[in-house]
Amino acid sequence: MHEPFRIGFWCAYGSTLLPHDGIGVFTYELIEALLTNHSDVEVCIAVRAGDVPLLSAFAARHPLRLNIIGNDHPDAVRAKALADRNRTFAARYSRATAFPTRWFTRLRNWGRGLRQRPLTPGLVATVAVAGPVLVLAKLLGLIFWPFRKQHRTWVTQAEAPLFLPFDAFTPTDFELKQMQPQLLAQAAGCAVWVYPYLGVLQEIRSHPSVLFIHDLVFSRFPEYFGQANVDALEFVLRHRCDEATLFGCMSEFIRTNDLIGMLKISPERIRMIRPAVPRDCWPSGEPVPEEPRRIPTRYFFFPGGIRGYKNHAGLVAGLAELERLGIVADLVFTAATRASAPADLKELIRASGLQGRVHFLGTVSRDELKTLYRQAVATVVPSLYEQGSFPIYEAVLLGCPVACSDIPALREQCAGFGDAMLYFDPHDPVAIAGAMRTLWQERDGYAARQFDAAQRVWPKSWDEIAAKWLAVFREAVELHRSRESSRM
Repeated sequence: MHEPFRIGFWCAYGSTLLPHDGIGVFTYELIEALLTNHSDVEVCIAVRAGDVPLLSAFAARHPLRLNIIGNDHPDAVRAKALADRNRTFAARYSRATAFPTRWFTRLRNWGRGLRQRPLTPGLVATVAVAGPVLVLAKLLGLIFWPFRKQHRTWVTQAEAPLFLPFDAFTPTDFELKQMQPQLLAQAAGCAVWVYPYLGVLQEIRSHPSVLFIHDLVFSRFPEYFGQANVDALEFVLRHRCDEATLFGCMSEFIRTNDLIGMLKISPERIRMIRPAVPRDCWPSGEPVPEEPRRIPTRYFFFPGGIRGYKNHAGLVAGLAELERLGIVADLVFTAATRASAPADLKELIRASGLQGRVHFLGTVSRDELKTLYRQAVATVVPSLYEQGSFPIYEAVLLGCPVACSDIPALREQCAGFGDAMLYFDPHDPVAIAGAMRTLWQERDGYAARQFDAAQRVWPKSWDEIAAKWLAVFREAVELHRSRESSRM
């Protein structure tokens, strides 16, 4: 009997990757296909402390060949719970504006934490400015302390923004010490570890690995991430790129421009395989569960994380232009955990006279997401930079026509659609509104043509995709073994 080929999937990032969130869609579709079609494969999934129950339903599908690894030590669970609590705005504001004795203790602890971080120009500049700014802001806060209850909103707006950027609470030290990839690789007996996302904070040189780099949007659009985040990601990037055995991506554009062009990774170390469509989107003859409709009017739809490069602001501006063309519609956004607009979008919505017409639904279930696609006039994807868009796959196959940014990665994803796909300049609200008007007027025709093109162009199954990635994972094992032998 052959020894099983055990693959580890590292899903323990700032939050655990889950089956229906962003990169998690790709990760769990791949795991499901590997376990369904390859009887010699076993899978271990590493998750954040205390998060094993979140994957209990997924694990139940393959009880003998799927193992969820979480750090269930009580200290780790407490550290993770503390992290979740302390990342909320309310907790951060409370710490930022606490009584002086506690505040100075917090500031001292923050200074100690700086010594654990990589020394970068951004960090040096932050330290040079942060101390005086924080002290001055706190003194102003104390001056206005008697008015805090009467004018809490004003104090929040004036004081909290000065503190929150410096309140980078990192309570995961215990987890970082305990859940190290090399230790888990040995304990779990995995032949290879797959890292679906770049943000691995510990060394991965000691074992065969495949590291996915989906794009370098944080380097291309640093203004949307903040310099501290960019510095941290680039620090991790430099180390992990030196350590990984192989690299994975899902777009030829990203492979050429980001991995080879920007990172100078040797093409021999990169494997590019386009994904298939999420399996629950292909028509199966089963009715799609209908959940109560939330939006009372006709609307355009965009499900995507509310991050600057996703260009929600461009879509809001496009909706305002659409109204000038005589079409009054609503706009619906969904995004993990966020059920309200960030301040800059709120101001744009107000200035555009669109109050009550732009809806932020936050996290929705998979069934409700399908319903939102089916009831929308169209899905509009205005991203400035992407390696690809799962919402395009999902919308088209659920009968919702799509218009998307005219950027290379989305052109690549929709190659073969011809004039069935509508593209627009994501920087031009008039162009966005023009695409929206076309879909408003010709919705059913575009929906049918795009669905027909998808049947011809897109892979219908993850089986072939999983087989290709399995070959890459086996290759990583051989390459690592060869490199280790050459060092001896």
